[in-house]
Amino acid sequence: MKRIFMTMLIMLLSYNVMAQKYSIPGEIVDSATAELLPFVHIALYNGDDTTLINGAITELDGRFCINDIIGGWYLVRISMIGHQRWEQKILVDRDIDIGTVRLSHVNSLEEVKITSLRTVFSIDGEKNIYNTADDPSIQ
Repeated sequence: MKRIFMTMLIMLLSYNVMAQKYSIPGEIVDSATAELLPFVHIALYNGDDTTLINGAITELDGRFCINDIIGGWYLVRISMIGHQRWEQKILVDRDIDIGTVRLSHVNSLEEVKITSLRTVFSIDGEKNIYNTADDPSIQ
């Protein structure tokens, strides 16, 4: 009984030693200006069911590195506000250098107009005020 327990314990502990851990480095640049982009989000999803596994954010120099990845198929998704999202499915069976990823700009709005209406019903001291001019159901 003791021999079986010790054998299973050794097998369980050796699993972590045998599991190779890899890394995915790379850098992100703007496709129009070729400048390195800081604070870009890099997410690593499981290739089968797209559950989030790991992630990183680029440093000020636009470089990133996702560490401690177990081998398998993954989806790498890179995104930044104002830029087109980049995705690629990769097989991690060694350290994979994504290299330089170029993110292009997305068409943005030229103007945003925010409008608001006054409240239809308000309380001023002891008076209840109903503003019919701002009631959208009357207009």
